Amino acid sequence: MKPRGKGGAAARRPDGGRGSAGRPTRFLFDACAVDRLLDDGEAAGSLAERRDLRLLVAPVVAGQLAATPDEARRAELLALTEELFAKVAAPPPEPGRSAGDAADLSILEAARAAKAVLVTDDRKLLQIAARGGADAMAWREFRRRVVLAG
Repeated sequence: MKPRGKGGAAARRPDGGRGSAGRPTRFLFDACAVDRLLDDGEAAGSLAERRDLRLLVAPVVAGQLAATPDEARRAELLALTEELFAKVAAPPPEPGRSAGDAADLSILEAARAAKAVLVTDDRKLLQIAARGGADAMAWREFRRRVVLAG
């Protein structure tokens, strides 16, 4: 299966992952997706007004954003997450894994636990999600199917 974020339950739902009036659809963003959102003022403005979506970040993602080397960029990323995102719990990293693998698995497990669609541009993480049957989509697909369709 190619890592394009297509396939999971979000893609099969008639609303294309946009949610319904009754219950907000949950999307858990990884750090690179939050970074893309920061660069897309139109999408950020649209998402700020949406009540049918619940945007989430895992603690590991918040930590990655807090470690952004550029001080101004870091401040903008953290302000964006404070404004638009709720933090969700994530399982502790598995011992013995590399830091990158542990972070990826923690993000994926946080999305599963929150019953959220993972939004990422990390090809490796998209592949892991596809192999594990988890709902995931790339930023471009999220923007097209959720932001612009909303």
